Amino acid sequence: MLLEQWFAEDLRVEDGECRGVVAVGRSGESRSLTADDVLLAAGGSGQLYAVTTNPTEATGDGMAMAMRAGAAVAGVEFMQFHPTALHHPRMPRPLLSEAQRGHGALLRDHDGARFVDELAPRDVV
Repeated sequence: MLLEQWFAEDLRVEDGECRGVVAVGRSGESRSLTADDVLLAAGGSGQLYAVTTNPTEATGDGMAMAMRAGAAVAGVEFMQFHPTALHHPRMPRPLLSEAQRGHGALLRDHDGARFVDELAPRDVV
């Protein structure tokens, strides 16, 4: 079964095992779906931050569902950020790809000065 443009609201847990999901459609209709196996691919939580390149759907709901269901969650202090985004009021911020830096794009601050080696590893940039 494929439900397009539905939102997983919660995991269904029965006798300590995940047995499906509760989902909500665009019209507000709610459905309880059962499954022998559930794979939770939640898409991140970048929207928890004031500035992000993550899509608006990346709200951390998947991790919250997993925690409510009793799943062990670890390493939440580790968050991967893309190092370069266009300074622009639009959210999510437009992503500036690493390929642009590889082809010679320079990162400059508000005064126009370079402040980093653009070809440095992601964790340095």
